[in-house]
Amino acid sequence: MSRLLRPSVASAAMLALVGAWTAAAWAQDVEEVEESEYSYGTVLQASADHLVVQEYDFETGATSEVAYRIDPRVMLHDVNTVTDIRSGDGVDIDYVVQSGQRIAKVISVERVEQPLDVESLALPDEASTALP
Repeated sequence: MSRLLRPSVASAAMLALVGAWTAAAWAQDVEEVEESEYSYGTVLQASADHLVVQEYDFETGATSEVAYRIDPRVMLHDVNTVTDIRSGDGVDIDYVVQSGQRIAKVISVERVEQPLDVESLALPDEASTALP
């Protein structure tokens, strides 16, 4: 009977080892869930790793400049890369606070296009459009 128990004890030990290894690997892949906050405003300065945004504070009724560090794995909407964000763009930012710094996790960009200046459009000369 001891010969019959050996394979099942060995199998149980192997299953426990594989289960522990799988749980440890899974735990490393899963990030801690951080509670994010939301803000929006107009970009004043932008670089590959940070943004400075002018935001309106509804409690004080004033605007302020707020700095964000950009997470290397930031999710972007309506731009391809962080370097596509320009001064003057409107942004919505989901961020977390770590060690007193705001870390941007999701950035959505609303680009305000310049209105068309119709006075600068060149109209064809009458002479060049006249038929022979």
